Amino acid sequence: MELRKIAPQWVEVHLSGAELNGLGLSPREETHQEELAALAKAACSAVGIYLRHPTTQIKEDQEGGCTVLLQGQESLKGPLSRLEKEIPVAYAFEDVDQLIHGATRLFHRCSHRIRKSALYQVPHGWRLLLWPLDLREGVSLRVMDEYAPRCGQGPLAAAWLAEHGRLLVERDAVGLLSSYFS
Repeated sequence: MELRKIAPQWVEVHLSGAELNGLGLSPREETHQEELAALAKAACSAVGIYLRHPTTQIKEDQEGGCTVLLQGQESLKGPLSRLEKEIPVAYAFEDVDQLIHGATRLFHRCSHRIRKSALYQVPHGWRLLLWPLDLREGVSLRVMDEYAPRCGQGPLAAAWLAEHGRLLVERDAVGLLSSYFS
């Protein structure tokens, strides 16, 4: 069995003719198509790909095998990998009032969804660096998107800020701003 993610919402699972024979399945039989779709979904889950409400297309190949195409929405469920928990997201603020309003609203609505936050001053404003616990769901990020544009993500964005920005608040910047200005 070969599994390839060909786009964010598309997964392709290929089964050879020998694999199909070993499982007693045929893509030509309608009763087996549900089993092939379930097998493809299980294979995706086993490698950490979660699709919501996938539609299935089964295409037979020349060698007696088949390809199962799954198309759906990327699921917000499924376990976060250790790396996903460590991904910071940077926001660019030019107006200090927007920064204060955004941080205050984020704290009141989503403080439980932020693992860590830091505040930097840069030549043309401020950068708020967030480590969200809900990266896939994006609830906390959608709140901040209303106040400022995202200007980077990941360890490189954090490293750039550490090198080029002046650190103002190292830990819990969102909570500190909210406590001062609520």
